[in-house]
Amino acid sequence: MIDTLSFMGNRGSGPRAPLALLLAAALALGVMACGGDDDGSGAGAGSSAEEVEAKQAEADAEVRERNERVREEFRERQAAAAPSEEEQEAKRTATGFYEILGEERGGGEETTFDSAAFCELMSEQAREETVAFAKQASGEDKDWDCEAAIELLVLRAKQTGGFKAARQAKVLGVNAEGDRATATVRFGKGPATSISLVKEDGEWKLGSSLAGGGGSEGGGE
Repeated sequence: MIDTLSFMGNRGSGPRAPLALLLAAALALGVMACGGDDDGSGAGAGSSAEEVEAKQAEADAEVRERNERVREEFRERQAAAAPSEEEQEAKRTATGFYEILGEERGGGEETTFDSAAFCELMSEQAREETVAFAKQASGEDKDWDCEAAIELLVLRAKQTGGFKAARQAKVLGVNAEGDRATATVRFGKGPATSISLVKEDGEWKLGSSLAGGGGSEGGGE
């Protein structure tokens, strides 16, 4: 009886042992597979995060570079638009020129403005042209000087209405190149016109006579 049971037990344990081994092997392979997947997924996720971070850093660098270029271009435009020192000096001369006329308080038969200071702001050519105009306009063959000639010119401008516009003159800007410059001037509500300036002895002067259309009479028309 015992031998029979032992024989039966041995027979029963025979098939079960290989089955148990197969199950254990399968479980082991499953664990290894799961472990392998976890390692691979982690490595892939880490790599993707690094790539995203690298691309973001590259994009940020491009934005900073582009912004710096924009700022540099803006500074260059500002520098180009800003008047030079020469243009600022020339503008002061042109502005002072019309400020002197604005001080005139005389009537239609006299002048009270500082004609000497006015002539100081005129170039030699402008003074000669003004004297020539005074001789022609007055018909008087006398020894005209700049001050007397410019006073006559102002009186004529009063009679024609040009002087009123000259007193409302505003120098909008000046463009200087070398020893010559052009000032853009607006007379009251009228259109803008231009007057020429030249540099003589290191100072900016009116380039041509008002009688030539470069000042109050030209602006008044």
